[in-house]
Amino acid sequence: MHFLKSIKSEKELDCITEPIAKNLANGDIIFLEGELASGKTTCIREIIKSVSLIKKKSFSFQGSPTYQKANTYDFKNLNILHFDFYNLKQNDQNDLEDYIIDNSILMEWPSKNMNEKYNLEALFISISIQNNVRIFKLHTHSIKWLKIIKSI
Repeated sequence: MHFLKSIKSEKELDCITEPIAKNLANGDIIFLEGELASGKTTCIREIIKSVSLIKKKSFSFQGSPTYQKANTYDFKNLNILHFDFYNLKQNDQNDLEDYIIDNSILMEWPSKNMNEKYNLEALFISISIQNNVRIFKLHTHSIKWLKIIKSI
């Protein structure tokens, strides 16, 4: 099932990121796709910002981990790994099994193989731009994420 949401400004992004942040748990996977400068990193930053407010713990956003592959954010009972695989070749991407148990995964530019492997459990966010408006397409097969995105 697909859900579309138009976002005209960064301030409107809360309607997507807050429900996600409220329900984010270790073991969750969120894949973000879209053209360059579509807002993937901004969306991740806003999810983490919402988590920090919920957990009442400050954080410093480290930006996109394009070259170091991952940034880590530790909150009370929730660890977030932000991956950016833009510069990696398809066969260079690691398996997520070692990370999923103890972390929530927020990933930009997942490979086709990862999309297929985690298709049943991941939340997929695809961002496109039309006339300076960001179009967020959310889809999932996960019952947990279906309930959350229906509320958006």
